[in-house]
Amino acid sequence: MTTDSNLISIIIPVYNIEAYLDACLQSVQRQKYEHFEALLIDDGSTDRSPQICAQYVQTDNRFTYYRKENGGLSDARNHGISLARGQYLAFVDGDDQIEADYLFALFRALRKSEAEVAVCSYTDVFMPEGREESHSIAQLSLTGAYAMKRTLAYQRIEDVVAWNKLYKAELFANIRYPKGKLHEDVFTTYKVLATAHRVTYIDRPLYRYVHRSGSIMSDRHVRGFEVLSAPREAEQFCREYSIKADEELVSFRSILCLSMTKRALGSASWRQEFGQCAWALSELASMPYISNSYLSAWQKVYISVLIVMAKLFMRGAARETVSSS
Repeated sequence: MTTDSNLISIIIPVYNIEAYLDACLQSVQRQKYEHFEALLIDDGSTDRSPQICAQYVQTDNRFTYYRKENGGLSDARNHGISLARGQYLAFVDGDDQIEADYLFALFRALRKSEAEVAVCSYTDVFMPEGREESHSIAQLSLTGAYAMKRTLAYQRIEDVVAWNKLYKAELFANIRYPKGKLHEDVFTTYKVLATAHRVTYIDRPLYRYVHRSGSIMSDRHVRGFEVLSAPREAEQFCREYSIKADEELVSFRSILCLSMTKRALGSASWRQEFGQCAWALSELASMPYISNSYLSAWQKVYISVLIVMAKLFMRGAARETVSSS
């Protein structure tokens, strides 16, 4: 990857988002920090998204368009990383928006703190009603190792997601998003943070995350239970790089179990979906989650109840298997 000094490469995955894309690209075009390239990665759209992209490419030479076969969000991001010329990377989902000083503020914070990653807060925008809810984060500067452990332990949205951050491009030299998986940021962001020497945070809601009907995050039928394997991958990563994060990893596993089990139990097909959580809960049962300093009392109680439910569920499933054979 050859980089252009101080150039920011904005990687924008595009897939069938014609109703939201123009607002996104307008927000990119309005950036006060003008030394950027916007890589529009069309992941095989079948709507008018390519035509909207073409309008920006024709009128602004900072925008470039690339079309590829459909491979999912991770594949589109990875494609953008391989094409990027900038010394810095930013990810903006094609149905979201950024404030006019998004790049400028993050770039200034990164340079001022001599960091490799700068993080801002964000605003949730709920469509179609347009309701907004801004969030606040602590303004501080951390070592990459501490930021990584904090991300594992708490799984806060602002820490985990890719899109509210500015990165030194070199951090992605050996890191890519997992193709074909939902919740791809859960598998990836902690690795990027661990690779950085310093991470800085600014308490300004500069990214506008749009919740839309039919998106991956709002589709109740798409659960992405493969995310439950992320703690095992994180454990392997920590062993490989001699990172001591035992308590953080237990918290990571616990929070994912709570989140995914809640989704499963709220589903009409809860038996099938809870079955996918039961093995993760059974593994958690042998871990010291009760003494974990990152988990609240109610989380520990809830986990204990779910572990009992998982054991009963697995026994019942085993009996059904025996009786049907």
